[in-house]
Amino acid sequence: MPEDGSIDDTEGQSRSISSDPFAPRRVVMQPITAPHFLLLTQAHSQNQIPDSTSRNGVWKFVLEQIGSSRRVEVTETEQGVWGERLQLLAVVRGLEALEQP
Repeated sequence: MPEDGSIDDTEGQSRSISSDPFAPRRVVMQPITAPHFLLLTQAHSQNQIPDSTSRNGVWKFVLEQIGSSRRVEVTETEQGVWGERLQLLAVVRGLEALEQP
């Protein structure tokens, strides 16, 4: 590397390191102060009448703050929702329970 802070590229031209958009940059990491949470979900369907198309789904989430005793647990029944949609609903409801992003 030349003493003037430039680098030689393959064509024999020199350019400044600071103008190179792909040059390594020093990154300073800031500590994260936001709380961390663990979200656990569960969902299952239940038929009230065998061989019926009217299904009820039950979803549940548990939201725990890591490093704390804070815990939120919610269970609810949804009419006409089952399968993957019910599983996704449990995740969405758990995320909605967070007080901050």
